Amino acid sequence: MEDRELFLLAKGTKSLAGAARRAAEEQLVERTAQVIAKVSKIATVRVGSDGAYVVTVYGHQRRIPNGWGIRVADDQKGIVFYDPAAPEANNIRIANPNAKNPNGYIVRTEGGQRMDASGHMGNAAGQAAYHIDAATPPPQHWWD
Repeated sequence: MEDRELFLLAKGTKSLAGAARRAAEEQLVERTAQVIAKVSKIATVRVGSDGAYVVTVYGHQRRIPNGWGIRVADDQKGIVFYDPAAPEANNIRIANPNAKNPNGYIVRTEGGQRMDASGHMGNAAGQAAYHIDAATPPPQHWWD
């Protein structure tokens, strides 16, 4: 399913009520999980009664911020969680393993700038300091 179809499915759930809305939301979550499973080699999405979570193959779990969307990365080599109000400026990307990052990596962008594991902001595209090894627990403050 394409990103646009997921967006339209999500948008359509807002006009429904009660059991119909719950069923549509469950379908959206299932379809989103299917898309992520096809693309991401290191993360899945789990939905609980208290919200949606990203879970890495390394056993790390973080709650996805309320209201954020999920899409396939532009290069088709990972997934991106994003703030719909500013999708390019506020997002978290979980990238698949590559030659430089054999465990995959996680990048947090806030206000258009990348954030390192300590919460320091910068804007040096591609700098290793902003690529957090996916085998380490993602900083909790990235997800709050």
